[in-house]
Amino acid sequence: MLPTIFVSHGAPTLPLNEASEVHHFLHGLLDGFKPRAILMISAHWEDGVAAVTGANRLQTIHDFYGFPPRLYELRYEPSGDPVLASQVADSLAKAGIESRVDTQRGIDHGGWTPLIIAAPGAGIPVVQLSLVRGLDAEKHIAIGRALRPLRKDVLIIGSGGGVHNLRAGLGRGRSTRQDRERARLGRRFSTVARRNAGKTRTQPGVDRMAAGARRPHGPPARRASLAPARRRRSS
Repeated sequence: MLPTIFVSHGAPTLPLNEASEVHHFLHGLLDGFKPRAILMISAHWEDGVAAVTGANRLQTIHDFYGFPPRLYELRYEPSGDPVLASQVADSLAKAGIESRVDTQRGIDHGGWTPLIIAAPGAGIPVVQLSLVRGLDAEKHIAIGRALRPLRKDVLIIGSGGGVHNLRAGLGRGRSTRQDRERARLGRRFSTVARRNAGKTRTQPGVDRMAAGARRPHGPPARRASLAPARRRRSS
C-alpha cells in the first residue's frame, strides 16, 4: 500500500528557486516509490462535483498572473491515465459520490509546481482530481475513503497550503508582524492536521474533523486564506 502525501506547493515561482528549503524537500521526495500513476488533488481546482482529468496528456495550465515571464515558459505535461480516471469515477460512484470526467482539462500549478521538482521529466502518468465547490468536510473525507483502495499502486498527493494569502504576503505594506501572523497560523494548521491524522476511520473521528473544519471561519482564517482565490487561466 502506497502512502498518501500532502505538500505545500508554495508560490508558482518555486521551480525557479532552487536554493529554497521547499525545493530541496521536494527534490527526491518520490525516490523509492514506483506507482503506476499519480492521483494529484490540487487546491486550485474546484468544481460542482468531483471532477477528474481524462485526457491522454495533460497540458500545462498557468493559472496565475503577474509573475516573471520565465515562469510562463515552464512546461510540465505528463501522460494522463484515462483508465485510472474511470477507476476514480467508479470508486466514487460506488460510494454514492457524484463525479465527472473532464477530457479537456490539463494540470494546474497546484499540480505541476511540486511535480516538476519531485518527478522531473514527467515520466509518471498523472490524473488530477478537483475539490468539490463548497469544501464540505464530510464530503471530502468520504471521497478520501472511497479512493483508499487505489493506493495499492497509485500514489495520491494532495497539494495546497496551510496559509494562502498572497495579497498580504507579497503586496505592498508587508510587515514583520504579518509574517509572524502567517507563521502562527501555519503552525496552528500543521498542529491540528497532525493531531487529527488517522482519526477519520470512525464516525466520531469524522465528526470531530468536520467540526474542526467548520470552526475556522472567523477573521484569522480569512487572513490566512483568501477564498475564493482570484485565478486566471492561461497556457
